[in-house]
Amino acid sequence: IKYALTQAQKADFAFSTLYPFRQSFYAKFGYITFPHIREMILNPSNLKDILKMETKGEIARVHIKDNIDRFYSFLKNYQKCKHGMGLFEELLTQALKESNYWIAFFNVDGNDEGVMSFKTSGFEKELTILEMLYNNVNAKYSLLKYIATHTDQFVKVRCKIFADETPE
Repeated sequence: IKYALTQAQKADFAFSTLYPFRQSFYAKFGYITFPHIREMILNPSNLKDILKMETKGEIARVHIKDNIDRFYSFLKNYQKCKHGMGLFEELLTQALKESNYWIAFFNVDGNDEGVMSFKTSGFEKELTILEMLYNNVNAKYSLLKYIATHTDQFVKVRCKIFADETPE
């Protein structure tokens, strides 16, 4: 956030923040507090039963630096059905150019239906998922299946999840 705000200030973007004195007052106008992003931590071997599921489509693992346009294209389409999701192309592009994340694109018949950005801390260590976004159940379970195929490589999976998701 600090990086985004610094870049926005340099570019002379105007923005404001609402600090409600009473949440119930602003709720009737459609303003609510930001939902907290939660984090799920699991042992990847707990996903082994997902390997038995039949899913349609393919996963392609690529480095994010070489696929920023493809990733951003997915995000633009995903934003249309994700309430409250904002996109800032210049800030995102710069941050991704400087990152060391990988992307798993889930594709069915030439269409990206899910993406998962991630990094690893090394063999038999941790897989950190920055975001796992999907358009349907098939994409969701295909991405989980991709994680499950790597149970021998990681002892822990750490994944940020949106407030409206209930993996438990």
